[in-house]
Amino acid sequence: MKKISIAILIMILLMTSCGNGDFDVKGEIIEVNVDGNQIMVDSKSDDMPGLVWVDINEDAKFKAGVTSVFKVGNYVELTIEETVAQSYPPRAIAKKINVNRS
Repeated sequence: MKKISIAILIMILLMTSCGNGDFDVKGEIIEVNVDGNQIMVDSKSDDMPGLVWVDINEDAKFKAGVTSVFKVGNYVELTIEETVAQSYPPRAIAKKINVNRS
């Protein structure tokens, strides 16, 4: 029993100490909602591969020179918050928009 408790404790420590909690999303925009504040990205990043809905709210920081107008077909690179809704596709909130280009 003691060995199992120690193994569980080690696993918990490893899971909570990995990374800074942010994830990268890099890929093509395949859908933009009517208001332009949500985009669906076909992400090719290792952090968050596949389709993901990303909310772009007023707290999102845009890198200098990056446009806030999102269009289907644009390539984006975003940093999202660590909390991701486990739906399909997953939903996330953008922290930083580093690239948004056609």
